[in-house]
Amino acid sequence: MSGGRGKRNRPDWQIIRSVCQLVAGNNISRAVTTINESNSWDLVIDTATTEKCFGLIASNLSQENLIDYGVTEEIRRIIHDAHLENVTRNMGIFSQALKVTQALNSSGIKPIFLKGTASLLTRANADIGAREQADIDLLVEPDQIYQTCETLLEIGYSFIAYSKANKNHRDIDEAKRNSRFHHHLPPMVSPDHALPIEIHKTHLPIELKSCPSMESLLRSCEIHDIHGAKIRAPSIEHRLIHLILGEYVRDGYWSKSQVPFRAISDYIDLTTACSAPGSRIKWDQVDKHCASKRRHFLAMLAICLPEISSPYLLSTKPPIFQEMLIIGRYNHSLLGSLLDFQGRARHLLNALFSNPNKIFSYFERMKI
Repeated sequence: MSGGRGKRNRPDWQIIRSVCQLVAGNNISRAVTTINESNSWDLVIDTATTEKCFGLIASNLSQENLIDYGVTEEIRRIIHDAHLENVTRNMGIFSQALKVTQALNSSGIKPIFLKGTASLLTRANADIGAREQADIDLLVEPDQIYQTCETLLEIGYSFIAYSKANKNHRDIDEAKRNSRFHHHLPPMVSPDHALPIEIHKTHLPIELKSCPSMESLLRSCEIHDIHGAKIRAPSIEHRLIHLILGEYVRDGYWSKSQVPFRAISDYIDLTTACSAPGSRIKWDQVDKHCASKRRHFLAMLAICLPEISSPYLLSTKPPIFQEMLIIGRYNHSLLGSLLDFQGRARHLLNALFSNPNKIFSYFERMKI
């Protein structure tokens, strides 16, 4: 049995299933055996790195005795280094988010952190090296946006200029003008910190017609005290809605029949956190905004991880056509290309009909 790094062009369904198992921490021994026997570690690592979930896989594998699984020393070192690197990076992100919160608190603002940052700050017992982040998403009340920008400018942040010819700038009015058709301002960056910060005007894009109102999210937010800093995090129901509508649907996984590894992990993580006695997810609130899309997501999850137990799966067998598309896109490159094209076209058409000014703003940036 080989455990080295082999070379293959693209992952087939067998590899995708193995990556799903590693991401979910489910049937790890079976997944590792499959990868070893097919000599596919190189492909698994490349796929997971592209999908920004190798840190999570490394976190799950770091808890296993990989020597017993026949994993080579080279792969064990790569996994160990990836986990250590992500722990170090996320400690820096935690510190960055905390400093931003302290500055905003001093201005009378309690920021709402979204997505991965909310989990990073509020899950005290979770492995800090498990999730990879590309940015820090925060949301404030509409009348606090200007003050939030001013506060971040005061502590060394600046706006990313959309034009490559321009340097980063500190003009709030220009940033608002450049993002007038988008749900967040241009990212703000600091030379002293790793991640850009996106200040959201709304929690989900305008083209997602079924998303809950801003007022509903604000009412449901939970306040957390993190080392004396006050943050807010969306309720579990709003985070699940954001995951399904924002990550699964808007990011194109749904329309392309593509497996969303990070969303799978986040869904399992969020629902597991509420499985303790006394905890309960109000599924009627979730399904009010995304019932059909959640069923589609759960069917996808059942296809990818049929062995995982309730409450993650549908009680019925997933639709055969959905299963054929998901498996087919990975086993047949032409079908995968067609689904990718369809997904991009659907995204552009949806944006054009629901928010046509957004398309024009893209062209404005291209002309600069």
